[in-house]
Amino acid sequence: MEMPKLVMSQQYAMIGIQTQNGHYQINQPQAEISMQTTNTQVRIENAKGMVEIDQEPGWGMLGVGSNPQWNENIYSQMNSIMMQGILRRSEDGNRMIEAMISKDDPTGELADKNSKLVNSVDYTVSTIEKDGVKLNGLFKPGKVDYQNGSLTVQVKPHKPQIEYHRGAVDLYVRQKNSLNISVSNSTNLLG
Repeated sequence: MEMPKLVMSQQYAMIGIQTQNGHYQINQPQAEISMQTTNTQVRIENAKGMVEIDQEPGWGMLGVGSNPQWNENIYSQMNSIMMQGILRRSEDGNRMIEAMISKDDPTGELADKNSKLVNSVDYTVSTIEKDGVKLNGLFKPGKVDYQNGSLTVQVKPHKPQIEYHRGAVDLYVRQKNSLNISVSNSTNLLG
């Protein structure tokens, strides 16, 4: 006897997946900065100094000073000139005493010596010495006042702008599942 034969063929289903990644878009605006400065202020007060110049001693050294200064210059030499004259008279006296003992006549020699004497008063002017001009200075210290400046900084930050773009997942059926059942020719079971 022949029995029908069942033939079954099966096809599996196939699923397809397609993905698209999500991503962030971040934008950071710059912060706003404002600066304000106050200048430092400096005030300087300078008191005027004073200089006194006394040149009278210098003029006196040059011989063009006042008459009392000129006289004082000449008379200040008189003590020295007087002492020189006394010494000369003493030496001349000693020479005369020696001449009396030795029976010489020194009159001609002494006359010759005295005729060649020069006036020992110094009428010449001199150069100005370092103390010939007197300077007196009166200096007053200056005064400095200042006010500190300042710097003010204000910062206004901005939040970042963040956008998220979602990704996507697409699922689809690439192939449907199927089951085919068919009956084939009969086959002999005894045979």
